Amino acid sequence: MSVSRVIGLIAVLAWLVSGCGSAKKIDVGGSCVLNSDCNQGLVCTWGKCHVACNTSADCPAGEACVTSSDQSSVCQLPGQTYCIYNHDCAAGLICGMDQQCRKQCQVDVDCPYGQICTSAQTCVKPNQMDANTVPDGGVSATGSSPGAGGTGGSPDAFPYLPADVPASAGGTSGSGSVPDAGGVLSSTPDASPDLPADVSSSTGGVVSAGGSGGGSNSDAALAVGGDSGGTAVLCVDNSMVRPSLCTSTPALPSVTDLSGIWVLETIGAQIVTAPTYTNPFNAKSIGVVLVQVSQTGNDVAVAGHYCDRIQNDDSANPAKVVVPDAWAHTPFPIQRSGTFADNGSGQLELVLSTAIEVAGANLADPACDALPTDPNDPRVVDIDNDGFPGLTVNLTGSLLSGSLMSVQRQVTTLHGVAVAAERIEGGMTYESDQSVIESDPASIKNLYLMSKSSADPAVCASTFVMVKVSAADAGAVDCDWVRANEAALLGL
Repeated sequence: MSVSRVIGLIAVLAWLVSGCGSAKKIDVGGSCVLNSDCNQGLVCTWGKCHVACNTSADCPAGEACVTSSDQSSVCQLPGQTYCIYNHDCAAGLICGMDQQCRKQCQVDVDCPYGQICTSAQTCVKPNQMDANTVPDGGVSATGSSPGAGGTGGSPDAFPYLPADVPASAGGTSGSGSVPDAGGVLSSTPDASPDLPADVSSSTGGVVSAGGSGGGSNSDAALAVGGDSGGTAVLCVDNSMVRPSLCTSTPALPSVTDLSGIWVLETIGAQIVTAPTYTNPFNAKSIGVVLVQVSQTGNDVAVAGHYCDRIQNDDSANPAKVVVPDAWAHTPFPIQRSGTFADNGSGQLELVLSTAIEVAGANLADPACDALPTDPNDPRVVDIDNDGFPGLTVNLTGSLLSGSLMSVQRQVTTLHGVAVAAERIEGGMTYESDQSVIESDPASIKNLYLMSKSSADPAVCASTFVMVKVSAADAGAVDCDWVRANEAALLGL
């Protein structure tokens, strides 16, 4: 080999070595293969550069220290926390009851330092216990006569229940047909057979009333009483009027099984009266929910979470409600049960039993407890994680503008039919109440107490639609997908 070629080869090798040694390092969140790909002090886990940690105190604010499948402890990146299914989480983690990816455990020593192992077998910080602990006892799966409580449902019968909800979390419901005695299905893990047990006692949840929990009436309604200031009390009332199907399209008899992934739209119609305004205003609260439907025989179980919330107010309303993304996109969980069976007129009808949704507070009795009005009430929680108690909506208009922090409760029952292979339409009974706990400016709270809101009593004022997600899209569906496609799916 000539000297010139040797010198040239040495130069190339020197350049290569120099290049390897001075390659730009990758910062937190960047893609990597080896630890050496990352900046000093970072480690490559799950294909991303992470901050190494011993406890969550080593992590940036809001991030948790978790242990990966290779037993390295790293600060969980924001995009690696939220989950619905176990497979949404990185290797070595499972989907916890609070819809956060967490390390599975049996005892405290399985967890990173400073965390504890809950009864749901996930590692959490001590202040996260309430949202991740399986309550004592369970919920009833069967039972339809007064005083007859059902037995706890078996999560093993459903493929989507995460490993962090032990079968033993079930129990036997109490007897009787009032909420405290088994007539209301409590928001505990067995109530959500298809998705994680993600309704926590600290964030409120969905509670089904009637036939699913040993109550005496599968169509039990909830009557609203109390004052207009939002402290109304709801209690089980068996005199509910069954809603109309609210569709002129006949049921498609070939649809007999509703199992699959659906997007549910609920439209709750309200009438609002405001001080100094003679005529009332119309408002519609629209919820868009991603749900998994499971059907066994005629029995239907629905579980999922909200993806979007939209307020559609009358154009003349002097104080229109604008739902900020923080609350609009909060993945508030829902769980409810019902039937898809012949309604006596030769068509299959979907009936989803009465459910109570409480957002912004933890009520011991979601049906009958008055809503809290004090921001320091220990039952109040920051459901939308915006730093303010309860949930926050904005108001804009000629009457007032500002922000309103409240606790909300709504009660719905759904009756509908499959008008196409991938579409269900129907009517919805709807009641709601709200308590304002803070406002900015403070005068908004006082003005709110002078206004009144009630469900629109007109037949078919409140309705619902369900659209089935195609098999081709099902694997990629999440809330981002739902929000991007809700106009095409639902006409929003």
